[in-house]
Formats: sequence, structure tokens, C-alpha cells
Amino acid sequence: MHSSPRHPCRVALFLMVIAVSADVARGLAADDRKSAAERVSQAFAKADRNSDRQLTLEEFLVDRAPVEAAKRDFLLFDQDADDALSLAEFSTVPTVVEAEHRGPLPDPMQALVNQVMSALDKSLNNWNENPQVEVDASAFITAFTKRFEKYTSQPPDREADPDGNGKVTRDEARRFLEIQFGVRRGDGKLLREPNGRVVNYMLYLHVDQNRNDKLERAEFIERSYGDANVAKEFDSVNANGDDSLSFDEWCRVPGRGVADPIMEFRQMDTNFDAYVDPHELLAGTPDWKKPLVIGVFPGFDLNRDGKLSLPEYRLTMQANMILPWQTLQADPDGDGTLSFAEFKFEPMQFPLLRLLYFSRLDANSSGNLDPKEFPFTVKVPDEFFVMNADGTGWRSLFLFEGHSACGSPAVSPDGQSIAFDAWPLRQQGASSLYVMSIDGGNPRQICSGMMPTWSKDGQVLACSRNAPVFGVWLVDIAGDKQERVDEGWGAQWSPDGTTLAFTQGAALKSYDIQTTTLKT
Repeated sequence: MHSSPRHPCRVALFLMVIAVSADVARGLAADDRKSAAERVSQAFAKADRNSDRQLTLEEFLVDRAPVEAAKRDFLLFDQDADDALSLAEFSTVPTVVEAEHRGPLPDPMQALVNQVMSALDKSLNNWNENPQVEVDASAFITAFTKRFEKYTSQPPDREADPDGNGKVTRDEARRFLEIQFGVRRGDGKLLREPNGRVVNYMLYLHVDQNRNDKLERAEFIERSYGDANVAKEFDSVNANGDDSLSFDEWCRVPGRGVADPIMEFRQMDTNFDAYVDPHELLAGTPDWKKPLVIGVFPGFDLNRDGKLSLPEYRLTMQANMILPWQTLQADPDGDGTLSFAEFKFEPMQFPLLRLLYFSRLDANSSGNLDPKEFPFTVKVPDEFFVMNADGTGWRSLFLFEGHSACGSPAVSPDGQSIAFDAWPLRQQGASSLYVMSIDGGNPRQICSGMMPTWSKDGQVLACSRNAPVFGVWLVDIAGDKQERVDEGWGAQWSPDGTTLAFTQGAALKSYDIQTTTLKT
């Protein structure tokens, strides 16, 4: 039971200070933006010697060093390629103003959203011409899911209908598409800034270990990859003093909250030609992101000129770290390729972005990714080995080609055969029992099942099966006679061969072979 505060006036004063501090912070942020805009305008006016409201290359280069890098920047941010920089273009140059105050750049991801939105407008009777029209939210989500049923599950209703009124406006539809493409997160907050920076959402999700959408102090200190000053860093961005960081506060963490693909590109472009070639890309990518270099060429080289422009680089996975794209994927079915269903990253979000990346990486349009297109762990067939009782004489016995997993080897009582289970490629969950010679090779399939054990006379196998009915089964080694004992798992024979023991939930059960009676 909590007691009332002894000093209500002090509490009220404290809350007032917090409110005023928040207002002051917002005011300072607005002043910073105003100050930055004024500084950009003043720098532009100073460089614009003939006052024609545009900068030639010669005007831009005055007092800028190194010259080659400045020439590159002129090319890079002359967005309309008219050999002059307008004030708007000048404001985007990273050396002019702080990154958070840079002017807006055209976003290639928003261009993709525009394309899909255009198709959506046409499918809804030229919605763009009648933007006041609203559509039923359930029908909208169902239509989207059906259109992309191979690639996505049904998204949460709130992504398309954030106000919960059962209707979707055209603005809400665009917001929904931006969420699917990773421009925004599920609650609509932007992950991509107009100035070209991208929230390091991958790291935010990593730090948020308990998935409550806020970063507790301990999580931040232990998981954010900060330096010795990480605790002070937490305090500096924890504006409201609640001992946890919100998403918005995370975005203000210096160096880690937000990434800057524009600066990354400039640093990679070591020959100052306003492009990044494969060598520059590899050399300029940190080791932990290097797996993502595979597939960038030709996947994101949209015009196939052998190098990346800035817009092309901004589309790549490594320039858009909102999910752990660098995580090494597995090949569960062991077929040596990665299907779209296997191309997944936790947590599962942004389905259209995943689809975009999968299609860009699939250079040969096979519908699957091979290791040259995207790195993943290739499943190799399981192999049986034998060795002497003292651990010597280790050697390979048998490699079961065409099977992604093998296990549970059991030697027959006469020492002449081995029973085991195996899973054929592309048939996950459909394990089968096999028997082969103790010398290895030529396994013979008996029936479906797993974890075989031999009867004392070597004529019957006990096993566990999921189908045709879950439970413990007895099967003769020819596979002709099959008998279900009971629901259960993990059967083992007694030494005298008269009884089976197995588990049934939390209970241990026994089965008398002669009397066919069960005991718990």
C-alpha cells in the first residue's frame, strides 16, 4: 500500500519542471532547425557570388578541401544534373550542416511505395482522383493478403486502420504500404528520415530483449554495444528520467540510434567518382556486414553499369538495417537453396521489403536463392562414423545422400545390422526407419517412424511415430506387420525382451509383450 506524498507542493512543482523542460527541449529543437536553415542560407549566399540563386562548380569549390571530394559532392547532390546547385540541393550536402539538419533527399524506397500506390489507385477506380473515398478496412486487408498470399500473413488491423473506425482512407492506405516496405514501423513512426538517415531499428530490437518496446537501463548498458561511458550516455538521452528509453529517445543516441547511409556512401567512394564499385563496397563494409555484400552486384545495380549510385546503395540491405539482415540463414529442407519461406528474419516484419530484397537477390530468377546470391548455412547430409571402444580408429561408415538428417542409430543384438531414422529432403516431419549392414551402405527403408530399438531376438523394432497415428509402435524388420502399442514416446526394451517402457506425457508406462497389458 502506497502512502500519500508528504509534500504535494514539491511533487506538483517537480511535475511542472518536467513539463516546462519538455517544452524548452522542443523549443530548442525548433531553434536548432531555424538556426541550421539560417546558416545554410548564409553559406549559400556567400558562395553565390553572382547572386543568381544557384551555385556553379567553381563557386561551390571556393574554400572547400579536399577539392576532389568537393567535386564529387557537387556531382552527388546535383540531383537534377543541371550542373548547378540550388539552395535546396546545397542544403543536402553533408559538409554544409549537421546530419540531422540536412535538407531532404528523394528517397528510392518512397519511389517504390509510389509505384505500388499507383497500382492501388487504379485498382480502386482511380482512387487518387477521389481521395475522399474510404474503403472497408477488413476488405482492404483481405485483398492485400490475397494479393501477396505467398509472401505474407495477414497484417494487424491497426496497420491499415490506425484509428479503428473500420475504414481506410487513402492516406492510411499509403501509410500501410510504407509499413510493409519498412519506411515506417507498425505504429506508423518513421524509420527513414527525409535527410537520408535510417533508424538503426535492428539494434533497437536487439537491445529490447523483453520486447516491451522500451529499453530499460540494464538492457541498454548490456546490449547496445556502448563504450565505457554507456551509462552516462543513457542518462543524456533519457529526457523524462523514467529509467527507460522510448523509440524516440533511442533515435537520439549518438552514433548508434540512427545510421547515415549518405555518409557511408561518401566514405566508400575512395576514387571520388560519385559511385561505389564492387571493390570499394567490399573494402568499405565493416566485417559484421560483409555477408550482405554478396548479391549486391548485380541485384541492386539497377542499370547494370557495374557500380552503385547513391540511390541504388540506399536500397541495399546494408544501408537499411531495420532488421538483422546479416543473420546467417539456415536451409531447413537441405536442398541447397533458400526459398522465400526460408528467407526470414526475426521478428517477422515488413513483408514487402523482404519480398523486394528476395527478388533483387534472385539474380537468375529461379525463385530460390543459391549461396552465390545470398549467404546461408548449407545443410549437408548426415554421416555415420564408427570408432573403437577406447576412442581410436575413428572413420566414416556411411553418408546418406538425399537426406537432410539421420540419427538414433541402434545396433542389432547379433551385431550385424544398424537401425536408424532419417528425413528425406523436402519432406520435413516425414521421418522413416532404415536398416543397413553393420559395414554401412544400401539402407533398406522399413516404415515411417523414428528412434528405433531392437527386440531381444532382432526380429522386431519398437519406434515412435507421428503418423498414421501418434504413439509407440511395433514393426517387424520386413515392415509387413505393424502394431500400435499406445499413445507415447521414446520406447525402450527391457534386457529380457519381455517389456517395453515409454513415456506418456509426464507418466512412465510399461507394456507386457506376452499379455499385451499396460501399466503406469
